[in-house]
Amino acid sequence: MRFLLTVSLVLAASAGLVASAGAAVIEVSISGMAFAPADVAARVGDTIEWDNHDFVAHTASALDKSFDVVVPAHGKARTVVGRVGRSTTFVVSTRS
Repeated sequence: MRFLLTVSLVLAASAGLVASAGAAVIEVSISGMAFAPADVAARVGDTIEWDNHDFVAHTASALDKSFDVVVPAHGKARTVVGRVGRSTTFVVSTRS
């Protein structure tokens, strides 16, 4: 079984394109096939971490192909924001 959820990610420009000491870790929880929060605002250098509480793996893939992350069942995955973008959407799907 496979289905798609759309979650929005807004990438904001920081003072530079290099990760700063003030970079944040943004946590996205996956539970009951739901993602919280559904909207995420991040800056270049920030880390987005998905924590999957479901019994199936999920993926988080940027439509602009800037990242493609597999989040294992009962596991975590992360990516560091490396690009500035006005608005990027990523699609999360359930892997069977």
